[in-house]
Amino acid sequence: MKKVPTLLALLAAFAAAPAFAQAIGTVSSVNGVATVVTGGTATAVTKGMPLLHGSRILTTSSSSTTVQMNDGCTLTVPPGHAVTILSTLTCKQLQAALQPLTPSGPSTAVMGQGQGGNPPIGLGVNAPVAVWAAAMGLATAYDATRDNGNPPISGR
Repeated sequence: MKKVPTLLALLAAFAAAPAFAQAIGTVSSVNGVATVVTGGTATAVTKGMPLLHGSRILTTSSSSTTVQMNDGCTLTVPPGHAVTILSTLTCKQLQAALQPLTPSGPSTAVMGQGQGGNPPIGLGVNAPVAVWAAAMGLATAYDATRDNGNPPISGR
């Protein structure tokens, strides 16, 4: 009957595997405020941050970040772009997966025209995600700089 405990231990290990997901890359640099969304949780991008399969990086119009993948690929996310990091993609596919957060619809009274005949400005369907992610990143960055007067937590 030693097979049952062994089988249960194996099942428990497979069930816990997502909790111990391995990083497939790390953030090597960040300029400005960028956000990473992993598993529905948004956090500010920081240098050295591990990235998991499915992590989505969003940059503002004045920020950028560079990612070093474990396979040696270096990916730069330029200002105003987003990319989902997938372990199944090659370096060239990751480069091609960069998506600009661009205008996608009219935002003025004249359909299809902005001021002076320029295209209208907006973020389209990504707007709520981009705004929420940027707000979470700013809130996290702000909170990290605050001193609430509480002593640091010690091991005692």
